[in-house]
Amino acid sequence: MGKKRVLISGASGYVSSQLLTEFRKHYELVLLDSVKFNQYGVADDVIQVDLTSPDIDKYREYFQSVDAIIHNAWINLPGIKSNAP
Repeated sequence: MGKKRVLISGASGYVSSQLLTEFRKHYELVLLDSVKFNQYGVADDVIQVDLTSPDIDKYREYFQSVDAIIHNAWINLPGIKSNAP
């Protein structure tokens, strides 16, 4: 039996950067983010896509045949500040 297929949103972010090395050993990954690279230098195989677009046909294909989704994406809204730890 092959590896399970896991989609990770926010794949270029900090949280995902902490998971990818281990996840790559166990799963076939579909990596999505609104940016391809950042200061974490996460992955060359990140697919750049805007998951906030209401036109879901632009990214529907990436969700086909996945066994699980790990949602690490977030939106940084201009002018919105958070004091959350």
